[in-house]
Amino acid sequence: MIYIRRGTTPSWTISVTGITLSDYPIVWLTFKQFNNEITLTQDNLTITNNEILAELTQTQTLSFCAGGGQIQLRVFSSVTSDAEGSEKYDFEVLDILKDGEIA
Repeated sequence: MIYIRRGTTPSWTISVTGITLSDYPIVWLTFKQFNNEITLTQDNLTITNNEILAELTQTQTLSFCAGGGQIQLRVFSSVTSDAEGSEKYDFEVLDILKDGEIA
């Protein structure tokens, strides 16, 4: 289970197997909870070899409410028109006592 605490800036390193990420220049990592959807793209992910570093901001985690959601990775190659998608993985959002961004 992946846990996300609201109002924090979590990061994860995701190891991808079964494909070579450099063959897929378009990458989406989508977090979805009810009608709230956050998609990180290759422009805001750090991709090295077959690992992806994903980071969420305080604003992004505050947009979630306590409860469950799902994450999915999708990739696309504009050269071959191949598209791949991972399984959906569950995450749990943990609440905080005082709402809002802290600086």
